[in-house]
Order: sequence, then C-alpha cells, then structure tokens
Amino acid sequence: MLQWDKSFETNIESVDSQHQYLIELINDLNKEVIAQMEYDNYDRIMEILTELKNYTISHFKQEEQLMKDIMSKLSDEGLAQFWLYFKNHRAEHVAFINKIEQIFNKDIDDNQAEISLDLINFLVDWLKNHILKIDLQLCKYV
Repeated sequence: MLQWDKSFETNIESVDSQHQYLIELINDLNKEVIAQMEYDNYDRIMEILTELKNYTISHFKQEEQLMKDIMSKLSDEGLAQFWLYFKNHRAEHVAFINKIEQIFNKDIDDNQAEISLDLINFLVDWLKNHILKIDLQLCKYV
C-alpha cells in the first residue's frame, strides 16, 4: 500500500524510524480493512487504530520536543523564522489527532467498511503530505 522510500527521509534517524513504523501500522490497518470483506475483524481494526493513535501522539511529542531543542539553539533571527514553522507544524499535529478522535467517536462497528476506507485514504494522504511537505523542512534546522 504505502511503501517507505528515500523521498521520505529527513535524515533524522529517530524521526525516520518512527515514520517507518507509522507506515507499517497504516499498512496493517489496510490489510485488516480488506480482510473485513471476508470476516468481522472489528476488534483487530480497533486494536491497530488505538496503537496508531497512541504511537502518533508519542511521535508528535518527540518531534515537537526536537523542535523545541532546536529553538533553544537558534539566534534571534533564526528563531523568528523557525517559530512560524513550529506553529504550523504543531497545528498539523493537533488537526491529525482531532481527526483520529472524531473517528473514534463514530460508531465504527456499524459502518466498518465506509469508515475504514475513508480512514485509510486520510492516513495515507496525510502521512505522505505531512512528511514530504512539513517534516522534510525540519532537517534544514537540525
């Protein structure tokens, strides 16, 4: 489904390994969504979705701490430039978590196929766009 390739690399080892794991989780979720056509696997979908949510929250905290560490080392001019990047980056993280929370608040069991497919599309698009457009900018500052 979604394959890791060099274009996703930030050259920040911890960030890249966490992104790779997020891709694995999305791919696992995709397999379960496809499998639900043959059998009810609501529990497994929720298990992966919960892991994805928890891992993403942890990843975002680590990424934001990395950015705060960078800010502590910047000159006033560099800090002013970086601050806007940090605010926008963090806003994307908050929006992602809010979207995942909205999904948890839906009745997934009754609408597994529809919600699951929407979720997979959202996750793939968001992760690709976030890494390629936002996270890759981080390596300029490290």
